Amino acid sequence: MVEVLESTNSVLKEMAEAGEPEGTVVVAEEQRAGRGRLGRGWASPRGGLWFSVLLRPEVPPAEAPSLTLMAGVAVAQALKAQLGLDARLKWPNDVLVRGKKLCGLLAESRSDGRLEYVILGIGINANFLLSALPEELRRTAITVREILQRPVDRLALMRAIIKELDAGYKAFRDGGIAPFLERWRELSETLDRAVRVETATGIVQGVAEDIDATGALRVRTPNGPVTVGSGDCVHLD
Repeated sequence: MVEVLESTNSVLKEMAEAGEPEGTVVVAEEQRAGRGRLGRGWASPRGGLWFSVLLRPEVPPAEAPSLTLMAGVAVAQALKAQLGLDARLKWPNDVLVRGKKLCGLLAESRSDGRLEYVILGIGINANFLLSALPEELRRTAITVREILQRPVDRLALMRAIIKELDAGYKAFRDGGIAPFLERWRELSETLDRAVRVETATGIVQGVAEDIDATGALRVRTPNGPVTVGSGDCVHLD
């Protein structure tokens, strides 16, 4: 573990470019410039669990985003097994407890005709209080310490997540994303709810019906079904 980094994803990206092998993990006690989706900042105070994992799957580049679904299932299952938390999944890359964000996932990849690598960034609000987060995030976030009223063994939690990721990744390499779709649906907090999704081309609003084999969200709108590959999803009910 490194005490302070700008971003575990950024450091691991440099290592991946230099040929670092699959399975390498970078962990930080604190991130100064943690990143979320769409280049947004990710608050990463001391006491959290901030780490990134390097994968080199031999799959088409179009399948890389589906690894986020696999990772979400792995994190949710580890939180349940290790801490007894009823973790749920919000499309496309959040893990919720009590309807609030406990964990964010960020998959970044590089391809040049073929997929060269995928970096899975995982950030869990663990052993700090909500007061450590920027005020604008406190209403929608939650921490493990706030839920359990005690700090937890972060190393043990990370080991549990890595174990689930390892099993999930092996299954992904053998059978693609199909084995995880049904489990993702079971854990979903998004499906069957009214949602508003902000995409690069506009806003899609309706009822989230399902996800497809690529991890895209199918939304039933007044004008018919729309499939959304990426975007910011807000639960409306």
